[in-house]
Amino acid sequence: MYWLAIVAALYFGRGFIGKKLAPYVSGVSPQTLVVCGHSVSLACGLLFVLPVELLGLAPAKRFMFFMCLANSGMASAVSVTRVYGWPPVPSDMSFSALRSGAAFTQLAPYIQRVMMGPDFQSLFYSLIFIAAPPSLLVLPVLLRRSLWCLCIHCTSTNSENRLWLRFQPTWKKLRAPTVEAEVLQYNALAEILLGFWFVVNLFLPTRQIITLVLYWNYLKIRYQFEKTDKPFHSKAWQRLGAKVEPLLCMLPFLRTPLEWLKSWFQPKFGR
Repeated sequence: MYWLAIVAALYFGRGFIGKKLAPYVSGVSPQTLVVCGHSVSLACGLLFVLPVELLGLAPAKRFMFFMCLANSGMASAVSVTRVYGWPPVPSDMSFSALRSGAAFTQLAPYIQRVMMGPDFQSLFYSLIFIAAPPSLLVLPVLLRRSLWCLCIHCTSTNSENRLWLRFQPTWKKLRAPTVEAEVLQYNALAEILLGFWFVVNLFLPTRQIITLVLYWNYLKIRYQFEKTDKPFHSKAWQRLGAKVEPLLCMLPFLRTPLEWLKSWFQPKFGR
């Protein structure tokens, strides 16, 4: 949980940090920040896979996990502000307004618009796990997104990067409509299975209750605000439901929590 102290220090010291970094990043475009963030996230995620803990470098592995999530979150946050702008500042920030929720009324339309975009959802995903114990199961979703963002950027800019030129033939195969749809379908299925893993994890000593609650809210957002022409989460849930139907026939009492889960997932806003 000491990562929370780092995040808090970065937040409360953002003014001082901004002044120190201003001379170096004042001329950097948001697109460059996004590309750098995804590049560092992808590199750190791949380094995290290496078994460096066998060499006594477990702290380095935890640092790589943190850097992967932090840079992915930074890239997503920059993308959010680039597309939707900065959130409006409430006119009344008094304690009574904050306690009653009136101070956040002005933020509601902005938050609702932002939640529909994949950048906010990726940011939410990163923030959920940034203070959680490192886990390899968390990274594939982020690494897939970082890889996609970087490859799309390199394609649009006709990059001559040597590493990109070597990977470009593979990217063209992944970009084929049927292949990409299958990859995104498995990505959605992986997100859902990760949620069920956290449920199973409740019965283990490594349980993470707060992470469980936050992550299932993330899955709810992903389901409710997915695009109608790309219903990957809907199809993943249907596919999973078909797989567990025989189990539900043998254990019908499981249908009660399942029906509650279905009702909880129903969108409150139009997709």
